[in-house]
Amino acid sequence: AVPRAQLVVLGEPAEPEYADAVQDLVTQLGIGEAVIFRGRVKREEVLTALSGAAVLVVPEQWENVSPVIIAEAFARGVPVVASAVGGVAELVAEGVNGFLVPRDDPHAFATAIGRLLEDPVRNASFSAAALGAVRAKRDPGQLCDRWLALYRGLLEGEREPCKS
Repeated sequence: AVPRAQLVVLGEPAEPEYADAVQDLVTQLGIGEAVIFRGRVKREEVLTALSGAAVLVVPEQWENVSPVIIAEAFARGVPVVASAVGGVAELVAEGVNGFLVPRDDPHAFATAIGRLLEDPVRNASFSAAALGAVRAKRDPGQLCDRWLALYRGLLEGEREPCKS
């Protein structure tokens, strides 16, 4: 649907056999020019790749995901398509700064990615929302207000220390 799109794969799966099977599939499908496997790269290279990305895809399979890469993408205005697992849903606002899809549904991933790549207006809107989400979390005034509200609640007995 998006002939000029490229998929840049950073990192390596834990099972080398899986990586081999994916590379074989790419070859069989004749899409080798559209899929680039970069393997394990340094953090700086990840950040550079994010800066030029139209969308970040996070097909995480496990609940113990640490979505730091999502925050990094949002800081660069890159919308996200990710598995709805673990802490991912805490960051990705469905239909606002990205899409959440079932972790084992390649068709849902392809559809969501296509929606962002085929619609520059939606992509720009999601990008702005991603940047806004990061700025709101880092805004000193908003941080101060949230901390003060927490402390007031604790002092007034409205909240337990470890419950939101």
